[in-house]
Amino acid sequence: MIDIKRGNVYVVDLNEINPDFCGFYPVLILQNDKGNKYCDTTFGVPIDVSERRCRAYIPIKEKGLHTGSKILCNNVMSFERKRVKSFLFTLDEKRLKRVDELLIRNLGLDSLPR
Repeated sequence: MIDIKRGNVYVVDLNEINPDFCGFYPVLILQNDKGNKYCDTTFGVPIDVSERRCRAYIPIKEKGLHTGSKILCNNVMSFERKRVKSFLFTLDEKRLKRVDELLIRNLGLDSLPR
């Protein structure tokens, strides 16, 4: 089984997970490494070519991705680890931090008291 790590992008079989994403897609893993080690499931956000413009999409250019690909931060999904097929690349810390910021805002967690 593949050693799944937060911040890595893998090809994942999303059939029957989300009707908007049928087939194999690159997915950025969001779950922490401890959860990835001990849980049968993990969660992440897909990377896709989207014609729509949205503040929750982060453009990304990496080898192996289509031109115009975006990290879809408004599509958090959970899936079984066995659906992860292959490693593509590791997202740099700067862009991972941007993903975290968008997720916090989109989930409304920025308004919680600290």
